[in-house]
Amino acid sequence: MDEHDITRHNYGGKVEISCKKFVTGLIELFDDLADFALSRLYKRFYSVNSDFDVEKLPPADVDHFKLTWYVALRELMFFNMADQARLEDIKEAFYAEMELTAADRKAAPFLFKVCSAIPKIITRNIDFFRARDAE
Repeated sequence: MDEHDITRHNYGGKVEISCKKFVTGLIELFDDLADFALSRLYKRFYSVNSDFDVEKLPPADVDHFKLTWYVALRELMFFNMADQARLEDIKEAFYAEMELTAADRKAAPFLFKVCSAIPKIITRNIDFFRARDAE
């Protein structure tokens, strides 16, 4: 792999993969999970109100939901990976990809707000610290 100038990292002793591929796969996974969560929400809304029409949801609201979802999952994952080697490389690549995604959706200011709020929400929840410290 070194002859192709690919930087590989060993994540938790279980997986060895390039940082870029890791982040790309992670974003694809988070996107699939966001779609699944949205479908569950749509189903729940429709069960409460049969006049609910998914097509009437503003695309910006869906984009904001997905960006919030990505950031929340990202921060929870990074919180639990705090002791992993090369975590800063992953964070940097993930943040850069999120900025591109937000720019594509014309939601960069929204992403900035979410990136500021979500870590604060997580760190306020003492249960996360207790669970991690108990391991």
